[in-house]
Amino acid sequence: HPREAAPWWLLASCQRQVGEGPASVESVARFADLSAKDAAALARCAEFCLGAGDTAQATRRFEQARAAGLPPARARWLEGRILFEDGYAQESIEAYCEAVRLEPALGEAHAPRPMEAWIVSLPDWARANGQACPVVSEPHLLEIPPPKVLPENEAHYWPMAGGKVPAVFVATLPDAQVVSPEYVVVTADGCCCFEGFVSSPGVMPQKTWLVKYTSTEDRVLLDLPPIALEIDEPCVLLGRSNNYFHFLVESLPRIASIEHTGIGAGCRVLVPADLYPSQLQLLAWLGYPEERLIRVPPTATVRCRVLHAPSMLSLGYVVSPRAVAFLRERLIRKAMAALDQSDKLPPRVYLSRNRMPKRHVTNEAEVLACLAKHGFETVYPEELDVAQQIALFARARAILSPDSSALANAVFASPGADVGIMNWRGIYRPLWHGLAHQAGARTTYLHADPQVESHPVPAQRDLRIDTTLLEQWLAGL
Repeated sequence: HPREAAPWWLLASCQRQVGEGPASVESVARFADLSAKDAAALARCAEFCLGAGDTAQATRRFEQARAAGLPPARARWLEGRILFEDGYAQESIEAYCEAVRLEPALGEAHAPRPMEAWIVSLPDWARANGQACPVVSEPHLLEIPPPKVLPENEAHYWPMAGGKVPAVFVATLPDAQVVSPEYVVVTADGCCCFEGFVSSPGVMPQKTWLVKYTSTEDRVLLDLPPIALEIDEPCVLLGRSNNYFHFLVESLPRIASIEHTGIGAGCRVLVPADLYPSQLQLLAWLGYPEERLIRVPPTATVRCRVLHAPSMLSLGYVVSPRAVAFLRERLIRKAMAALDQSDKLPPRVYLSRNRMPKRHVTNEAEVLACLAKHGFETVYPEELDVAQQIALFARARAILSPDSSALANAVFASPGADVGIMNWRGIYRPLWHGLAHQAGARTTYLHADPQVESHPVPAQRDLRIDTTLLEQWLAGL
C-alpha cells in the first residue's frame, strides 16, 4: 500500500532494527510526506531522524510539525532535543525549561535542574584527572553451563548463565553528586557514570526519569532531582535499592571492596531511606549499624565533599564469584547464630507466593498435593526474618519456588541441594541458576504456562505448572 502512511513507518522501524539507517530515514520521509498535516506524526518523524543521527532531516520535519500545529510545549521540547544534538547545550536547556513550564507533565515532579553531561567510564575519568581509583579485580569471563530444564526438549531456549564479570574498582571523587534511586554518580566537571553503578548501563541512558536526551556522541541532557543532602564528611556509596535482590547482590558485596582496599573503611555510607528492618539487620551484621548510615530520600541528589564509590560486583545477570563468596562467608554464620532454638527448618521446602499481590501459581492446590507426598513443607518467605531465610536455604536439601526475589537467597544454598524454579515459558533469565550454581547447588527450571489475563507485564503474570513435570522433578531428587 504505497500511498498509506502506516506501512512506511513499519518499514522504517524494521530497516533501523537491521542497521539500514539511511534507508530507514528515506522510508520515514515517505511516511512524513503522507502525513503532511499530522503534527504528531511529523514530530515522531523528527525524533526518528534524531535517533538515526540525521539532524538536518530532523530539523526539516520539526519545522513541518510546528507549521502543522504542534503544541508550543511539545515544539519547544523537540526543538531543545535538536539543539542539544547540534551541540547548543545552553539553548537546549533553556528550551527544555520553557517546555516544562508550559507543560509540567513533560518534566519531573520537581523544578527542572537540567545540565549537560558526558557519559564516561569512571576508572578512565579518574586516570585522566589524577584521582585515586584502585582496581580490585580485572574483568574476566565466568563460565556457567546452562541450567537443567523440564521439559528437556525446551532446554535450547536457555542461554549460558555466565558471561563477562565487570572490573571492580573503588573511585575517590571530590565534590561529586549521587542521584537516587539508581545511585548514578555525577562528577564535579559534569561527567555521568553509569558503568559499575547500575544493572544495565547500556539501557540507562534511554530512561527518561533522569536522562532527558542522549546525543549520538554520548552527551546527555540530565534533569537532576533537587539536592536533598550536603555531606561535608567523606562518605561511601552503597546504594542501591530496597528490592531484596538488588540490595543483597548489588549493594552489600561492595563492602568487600571497602575491606579489601581500606578506602572509606571508617566512613558512613549512603543507603536508601526506605530500607526494610531485615536489610538494616544485614548491614549491622557487616559492621554498618544505624549510626553509620546516611539515609538518602528517593529521587533526590546528595552532594558529597569526598565520595568513595565502590563499583558493583555484578553486571546484569552475571554475578562475580567474589560477591557470592563474600555473602556466604560473612552472612551464613551470622544467620545461624541468630536463629532461635525453637526454629524448625524443614529439609524440603516449597516457597509460596500466593499470599503476595501477584505472580501466583494458579493450580497451587494440585502442586501442594504432589509435594506433600514427597515430604515438602510450605513456607511463606515474607513471614520469615532474614536469619530464617538465609538459614532455610543453607540447610534445605530441596527447594521449589515460582520465580521470585526470594530466590536471591540461592546464593546461600547448601552445596548439593536441588533448587526447582517454576518459570514462565517465553522468559529465560538464568539469574537464579547463576547464583545457585556458584553455591554448589543444582538448578532445574520447570516451564509453566503464563496466565496472560492476570497482568499486562509478562514477568508479573500468574503461572500454571503441569504437575507431570513437577512429578518428574520430584522423582529425580
